[in-house]
Amino acid sequence: MASIADLDTIRECCGLGVVIYKKCSSHMHKLQMHFLTVASQNNIPVNHVTLHQCFRSISPDGSKITLQSGQTLPALSTVKIINIVTENGRKIPADELAHLLKFASQSRRIEDLSFQFCEMPPTLPASCISPEMKSRNFKVSWIDSGHCLDLNLRTWKIADLDTIRTSCRIGVEIYKQCSSHMHKLQVHLLTVASQNDVPIRLIRLCDSYRAVDDTTGSIILESGVMLPRLSSLDELVIHASGRELTEEDVNGLVNYSNHSSQCSEVYFYRCFLPWNVPTDRFPAHLRSGKFLVLWDPEDKEEFTLDLASGHWVNHATKMALTEKEYQDMLVRFRLKYK
Repeated sequence: MASIADLDTIRECCGLGVVIYKKCSSHMHKLQMHFLTVASQNNIPVNHVTLHQCFRSISPDGSKITLQSGQTLPALSTVKIINIVTENGRKIPADELAHLLKFASQSRRIEDLSFQFCEMPPTLPASCISPEMKSRNFKVSWIDSGHCLDLNLRTWKIADLDTIRTSCRIGVEIYKQCSSHMHKLQVHLLTVASQNDVPIRLIRLCDSYRAVDDTTGSIILESGVMLPRLSSLDELVIHASGRELTEEDVNGLVNYSNHSSQCSEVYFYRCFLPWNVPTDRFPAHLRSGKFLVLWDPEDKEEFTLDLASGHWVNHATKMALTEKEYQDMLVRFRLKYK
């Protein structure tokens, strides 16, 4: 049992919350488990416990979480918020979510069980949600999609504006490997944010960009889901590994971003763009303002599009990219991604 002095220290630390990182040693995890257990045994409120890429599994009875280090975190009776931050794209199946709900519901103070950088199941079987869970009415948040689990319907519904603001302040990353269901929820989040003038810090399309629709100006994702033009977007990032994009792609994406008056940047990453991009199809106010089109084809050098000439300028040297330099880069790019 900890001493009174120790308990004062524990109260202070628990008021701030505890983050458990994957990179920390098993010994460090063991100390943190002991710390949280003592807090729970002494009825000390824990503001939040965040598992940062260290969640491995959950026991079927919801009594303990096993970390990547092999250490186990027992169910806590005094934690308010549990954040599970996984590796990008990890899928949480329905049975695992059901076990995590059991784990969270064992806290008398639980307010929110949140998930980030993962893909959640579209729905849950009725057997997974107990009457007690419904009566507790704590929030289950899927940060990436800006949705919360409706414990009665067992499906995801758009979150309140505060949760949407949090998601959009972080930025939204749309991955190719995610399901069309996930893409639809993310598009719904972004559409509601735009309709309510919620600033969207950035959208990063991670190999999920297919094309820009000629008729609507919407972005077509690889899943076939359409991302409509948004009026509150700050920055658009196109991560398209190994793709050679055309003038039509660049023009379409720049004009897509122009629908938001506050969008200041379109960034192309790990893809190849034309040596010269005619900018006369860009809106006039973009060519005369502080709007930036940036390009990093090799994860090595960054280029800025000169909006007057349509040529690329090395961001570091301020020198225009020559045709020979461009052709040499193209050869290296095709060898890398062939």
